[in-house]
Amino acid sequence: MTYDSKSEAAYAKRLDLDKRCGAISHWERQKPIVLVVNGTKVCKMIADFLVHYEDGSTEYVEVKGVRTAAYNIKYKLMRALHPDLNYRIVSAREALAS
Repeated sequence: MTYDSKSEAAYAKRLDLDKRCGAISHWERQKPIVLVVNGTKVCKMIADFLVHYEDGSTEYVEVKGVRTAAYNIKYKLMRALHPDLNYRIVSAREALAS
C-alpha cells in the first residue's frame, strides 16, 4: 500500500495489529464524509481511516501533521453538520510512536 505519509503508514500497521488481536473487526482507507448544507454539497472531507469495532460502532480517524486553514474550516463544518460523528484526530507524532 502507498500512503500519503509515514505517519499514516505507521497508523495502518497499528490498525492491522489491532485487527489481529481482535480489538477491531476491520478498517478502511480514505473514507469520504460529504458535507451538505441546505441540499447543496459544499465539499467533502476524506478521513484517512474508518475503523469498525466488534460492537458494531465505527470511528473516523484522521492522522494529521499540520492543520491547515482549509482543514480547520472543513472540520468545523463537519462538526456542525454531524455533531454525533465519532471522529478522532491523531497527531503524526502519536501515529509514529504507536
